[in-house]
Order: sequence, then structure tokens, then C-alpha cells
Amino acid sequence: MKKTSALAVVAISSAITFVAYGAEPCNIAEGQRLFQEQQCAGCHTYVPKDYEKSGPNLHKLFGRKAGTAIFPVGYTAALKQSGITWNAEMLEKWLTNPAALVPGTAMPFAGLPDAAARKNLICFLQQKTK
Repeated sequence: MKKTSALAVVAISSAITFVAYGAEPCNIAEGQRLFQEQQCAGCHTYVPKDYEKSGPNLHKLFGRKAGTAIFPVGYTAALKQSGITWNAEMLEKWLTNPAALVPGTAMPFAGLPDAAARKNLICFLQQKTK
């Protein structure tokens, strides 16, 4: 009985906390809330082969070059020519201010000023976009 309880605690804890790209843990549940609240989900999905959104699908985002995923609406030349490969550090910069990172991008998102919020959102994306 004690082993089962200990395993349940570990399973629940791992669902909430995950170490993203820094040494500090992040909150996946908070990242999921932010994905919805910041309207990411209105334009993006991470469901494989779902291209029905107005923004690119985020499935397999990490390690992918910007502007290369299937996206029927199409990418701006600025994003395609940016040379960005998506990783946690690049997403940190992008989510801070997309237009400053890639002038000419069509991303209609001004940025997320709170560093802790960005970290939680990136942590969530690291888990969900695999």
C-alpha cells in the first residue's frame, strides 16, 4: 500500500513539475492554462496532422527550422529567412516579443512580458509538442 501511494505521489508531481531548460522546475498545468489564456490555442494546435488553424501546427516544434512545417496559410519571408531553429532559448526570445526577434513576422502576438509565465508555457510546449 505504501509503495502504491509513493508511486502515485511521484506520478502526480511529475505531471505538475518538469525541469524545462533551466535549473528551476516549471509548472506544466500553468503552462497549459497560459496556452489557452494567451490565445495560443486559438491559432495553434499540437495535434499531429491538424492543419485547420490560422497558425502553424506546433507538433514536433523543438528542433525544427522556423517556416518549414506544413502551413497552408504560409509563412512570411522574414520568418522563413530568419535562420531560427526552435528550442527553449529561442522560444523564450520569441515569446518575449516576436516582432522584435523577427521584424516583418505576421504573428499577431505582442509578447508575454512575465519571464516565469514564459518558462511555464515553454515547459508545457516541450511536453505537448513531442
